[in-house]
Amino acid sequence: MCLVSSSFDGTNGAECEIRDYSYTPPQKPADCHLGWGDRISIKQGSAPVVHCHGDTNFAPGLPTLAYGQSRSAGPIVCHSEPARMTCTDSSTGHYLRLSRESLELG
Repeated sequence: MCLVSSSFDGTNGAECEIRDYSYTPPQKPADCHLGWGDRISIKQGSAPVVHCHGDTNFAPGLPTLAYGQSRSAGPIVCHSEPARMTCTDSSTGHYLRLSRESLELG
């Protein structure tokens, strides 16, 4: 699940969260005592980051992005495919690719 939006300060971004996965996330920081490895975000002009969090973005009734479709906020574009979700910042080339089997950050 990815939320693609523009914030009140004009920053564009996407925040993705996955419930079930088999990939090995980046090492959990010592100061993170909450959930880790299942929420990743990318903001315009910045590299993607994995978040330490104690809540969830999953909520009933959120719209679904069909396979083959894209959603964008400024230069941030997320594209849904059967194999994965890819979100890219066209202004920097940074990206995140998320599937049950793998997490790629660049």
